[in-house]
Amino acid sequence: MKIVAATLTCLLLAGMHASHLQSATEDQLAVGNDFAKAGDFEQALIAFDRFKQKNPGDIRSYLLSGLVLVDAGRLRDAAGEFHGALLIGPQTADHALTLARGLEKVDRPVIASSVLSPFENDRGLDAQGLWLLATLYQRQRRFDEALQVLRLYEEKKRADGERVNLLRGQIQLEAGQLEGAMASFEQVAQRNSMSASAFDGLSQVCRLGNNPEAAERMSQRAVELEPQNPEYLQNLGIALKLLGRNGEAVSALERAAKSDPETARFYFDLGDAYRKVGKMPEAQTAMSRYQERLADQLSRQELTQKLTEGEELLEAGRIEPAAKVFQQVLQNDEQNWIAHNRLAKIYFRLGQLQPAYNHLSSLLDIDSECSETHFLTAFYWYAEKDLTRAKSHAEQARRLRPGNPDLRNLLGNVYLAQGNRSQALEEFAAATKLDPERKEFRIMYESIAGGTEPQ
Repeated sequence: MKIVAATLTCLLLAGMHASHLQSATEDQLAVGNDFAKAGDFEQALIAFDRFKQKNPGDIRSYLLSGLVLVDAGRLRDAAGEFHGALLIGPQTADHALTLARGLEKVDRPVIASSVLSPFENDRGLDAQGLWLLATLYQRQRRFDEALQVLRLYEEKKRADGERVNLLRGQIQLEAGQLEGAMASFEQVAQRNSMSASAFDGLSQVCRLGNNPEAAERMSQRAVELEPQNPEYLQNLGIALKLLGRNGEAVSALERAAKSDPETARFYFDLGDAYRKVGKMPEAQTAMSRYQERLADQLSRQELTQKLTEGEELLEAGRIEPAAKVFQQVLQNDEQNWIAHNRLAKIYFRLGQLQPAYNHLSSLLDIDSECSETHFLTAFYWYAEKDLTRAKSHAEQARRLRPGNPDLRNLLGNVYLAQGNRSQALEEFAAATKLDPERKEFRIMYESIAGGTEPQ
């Protein structure tokens, strides 16, 4: 992850030289990048924050801050920076690609594709961007769009035929376009007899096309090339079962389950193969493992659906039903960060401080290096008039993500309540510069500064 994020940072900075901003502020981007490459993420974020305050409408500081946070393994705070970039909106294909990659890393594939799709016919979007968009569409099962973007990729990068045909074949296979998938995989296999992916793809096409003999031959070749690949072993086992060679199927499927013991479907096919060779105790054990892993998988899917439902209710302003949904999530997953976070915010909104704090305590236990958690905790202690604790958590939040204007405004209020007007003025100035459109920030700044502009 660090190598990828550092590479993205370097690529983004490489396209920045044409900017007409003052060199003094531009230097902060280079300074931040130097700190990021040295692994000093805090100083990198401080440098990018300085640039952001001088140029609040410039998307680059949000992108670079997000990438640094990804590099640091702090994906929740990275998502906050990418949200800021979304509010500004990418104006160039390079920035759209960087933002889409960042969003993919914080598991926002739908938003990532929506950011990139307006640029798919833009000359500035390179082949890598088109490849990313095609794979994002594939993940969403938007197969026609994925194939269309793949054609655009192929036009830009004609020397990448094998890679294109493998992805095209996989998309066509998932879409049920068996003839097209067969042609795509065959092109690869004919030119590269060492492509295990192509032979495995052909095996699946042949099996779905009711040709188990050919499916078995293709699977044998794929396993010969990659003997430990559990997917290839599973497909071989299925083909052997269709041919009635159940003993051989058991052997292949045992190897698949051993290579990947957490995947449910391997145990289903293995249990069926055991049953067909008369090994009933082994079949029962395999099916029990299948049911356990399937239940875990379904539980995770149900939690994801519940979280989505809760978010939609929040967006619709239905606070109490949303709270019930997030509480249901916690009944099945006590350590779910999103549910605790949303419930804390809901209770703050309802003016119920103690229930909010209970969830904040859980959030701190789950991830003590998340800026937003410290920010919310600082807000709680400020509301409770415990300025010492409020200051401690707010300063922690600033250390972790200094470019959050709401946080800087809160910290200014804490300093002001403690009687430290000079530090309060600095924080109010930072909040005003980070988000000039927020009138309440400017009012607080001007009430302390006497109407002067923040420097």
